[in-house]
Amino acid sequence: MRVIVPYGPGGIADVTMRMVTQNLSQHFGQQFFIENRPGAGGVVGMQGGRDAPPDGYTLVMLGGGLTIAKALFKSLPYDIEKDFIPVSTTASYGLVITTKVGSPYKTIKDVIAAAKAKPGSLNFGTINAGSAQNLSAELFRTMADWTSPSFRTRRRPISRPPCCAAMSTSRLNIMSASSRRSPMSR
Repeated sequence: MRVIVPYGPGGIADVTMRMVTQNLSQHFGQQFFIENRPGAGGVVGMQGGRDAPPDGYTLVMLGGGLTIAKALFKSLPYDIEKDFIPVSTTASYGLVITTKVGSPYKTIKDVIAAAKAKPGSLNFGTINAGSAQNLSAELFRTMADWTSPSFRTRRRPISRPPCCAAMSTSRLNIMSASSRRSPMSR
C-alpha cells in the first residue's frame, strides 16, 4: 500500500505518516510504505495521487495548506473536491512560534518589543509559501502590525530541517512551526 506524502522527508508530515503507516502495516498485516513527492508546496505529490491508478492501493496525505491551495493558486493540476475522497484524519497539528534556547525572547511581547525597537532586525522563518505555518506567520505579522515600514521583520522561507538548523545558528530569530499530536501514532 503506497502512501504519498507531498512533502520532503524529515518534516513533521513525513515523520507523522511514517508512524501511522507502521501502525497500519501492523494492524492490517500488509506493508504500507511512504513515497515522498515534494514540490510546489505539495502540489506535485497531490498531482501524483490524482494520477495514480484508482485501484485502492494508493493513499495521499493531505496537509492543511493543501486544503486552501485552491484559494492561493490561479490554477492547480487537480481539483481537491472532485479528484480526492477523504478517508480519515490521521493527525492534528498545533502551530507555535518558537525561538532558540537561550534567546532573549521569552514571550510574544518580547518579540514584538524587539521588532518595534529595531525594525527589520528580526528574521522570521517559515516553511514553504502557502503552508499553514507560513499563513499563520503572516496572520501574526499582520495582527502585530509588522507590515508597516516602521515595524517589520525579514521573512525567510526555508524548508523544515534547514529551518531548524538556521534557528540553532542564529540565522533565524523566530520561526513558525508545527507541533504534532496524532491519535494514530501512539
